[in-house]
Amino acid sequence: MKSLLALVVLIIYVNQSYGQNFGFDLPASQVFTTAQFNCFVNQAYDTILLQIYSANGEFDQIGLQNVVNAKQSGLWSDAIINPCRNVNNTCKNGLITGVEQALEVIKYMNSSDAPYTYLNLQIQGYKNWPKNQTANQQFIMDFTNTILDAVNSGTYVSGIGIITNYNDWSNIVGPNFTNTSVMDLLWVNWNGQQDLTTGWIPFGGWRAPCMHQYAGNIVTNNCIPGIPTNYYYSDGNCVCHEAYCYSAFHKRRMMTFANKAQKFVRQQ
Repeated sequence: MKSLLALVVLIIYVNQSYGQNFGFDLPASQVFTTAQFNCFVNQAYDTILLQIYSANGEFDQIGLQNVVNAKQSGLWSDAIINPCRNVNNTCKNGLITGVEQALEVIKYMNSSDAPYTYLNLQIQGYKNWPKNQTANQQFIMDFTNTILDAVNSGTYVSGIGIITNYNDWSNIVGPNFTNTSVMDLLWVNWNGQQDLTTGWIPFGGWRAPCMHQYAGNIVTNNCIPGIPTNYYYSDGNCVCHEAYCYSAFHKRRMMTFANKAQKFVRQQ
C-alpha cells in the first residue's frame, strides 16, 4: 500500500515539476550536519551549491564533506568551482591552465564520496582576473570542454554549468563571448526578486538563466543562524541548449520529487 501511495505522490510531484524551486549555498566555514540540511529540506528547499575548489588553487575538504552530508539529507547538491585564475598565475597546487585544473577536479571528485556531483564554474570577481579577455576565454573553454569531454567519454558522469552575472562576464571575457551558452546559466543578481526575468539582460548568448541567485549574505534563517547564505530561484523551465544540461537538470528534479514523496509516505 505504501509503495502505491509513494507512486501516486511521485506522479503528483512530477506533474508539478514546472513549479517554483528554491536553493541556497553556504560558505565552507564549517561542516554542517545532515540534521541542519534536513531543516532546509523541510522548508521546501531542494538544491544546495557548495564550493569545493577555491581561487587559490586548493580543494576544500569541508565543502566536499558538506556535499556528502547534503546529499544524505535528500538535497540535490551541486559543487561550485572557483577557478585559480589571476594575473601572477599563482596557484598553490601549481596547476595554471583550464585543462590542468579541470582534470584535477575530475580526479578529485571521482575518488570522493560524491562522484556524481554536478559542477558549476564560477566566473566572478573580475578585478582578480587578468585583463586579457582572449586568454580568459581560452581558459574557460579549456576547463569546460575538458569536463564535457569527460562526460562524453564516461570518465565523469555529471556535467557543468556557469555561475556569473552581466558585469563580471563582460569584464572577464566580453559581453559578446557566446561559446559557453550551450551550458546552463546560474545568474547572480541580488535584486530580491524570486523570478528569472526582473533585471535580466541577455548576455553571453544566453536567452534566459536556469537559476537566479536573488539574495546573498543573508545571516537570518531558522536552520543555521548567523551563517551567511545565498538564495536561488528556478521556475523549473530551464532553458538548456545541450544534452548535459537538460539531462542533469531533469534528473535533479526527479530525484527531488522522489525524495519528497518518500518523506511524505514515511509520515503517514
